[in-house]
Amino acid sequence: MFIVIATLIPKPEKRDEYLRLIQEEVAIALQHEPGIVQFNILADVNDPTKFYALEIYESQAMYDHHHAQPWFQKFIATTKDWYAVRGFEIRTQSLFPADNVYTHQDRKGLPKPVFKP
Repeated sequence: MFIVIATLIPKPEKRDEYLRLIQEEVAIALQHEPGIVQFNILADVNDPTKFYALEIYESQAMYDHHHAQPWFQKFIATTKDWYAVRGFEIRTQSLFPADNVYTHQDRKGLPKPVFKP
C-alpha cells in the first residue's frame, strides 16, 4: 500500500468552506477511483485550524492517478490561495500490516457531491 499523510492548514476565514470542498472532493474520489483504499480527513484535537489527510492507495500509480483527476485539479485550483501556511506531505509504504489485511473503505452513505468535476 502507498500511504500519504498530509497537513492541511487553511486560513481561519476559509476553514468552513475548505472543509465543505474537501469533503466533496474526497466523496467524488471515493466514488470514481477504485484504487483508493481509504481517504480520511482528520481534525487536530489541539488546534481547530489544523487538519490532516490520511490517504491509502493500492499503489503509487493510483496516487498519481488521483492527482491527475479533474475533481482533484479543480479542488487544488479553487483552494490554492486558501492556506494559512504551507503544509507538508509524508509519502510512505506499509510495512505492517501486510497489504492483504487492508480493506477498501465503505463507499455507501457518502455525501452527494455539490460541485461536479
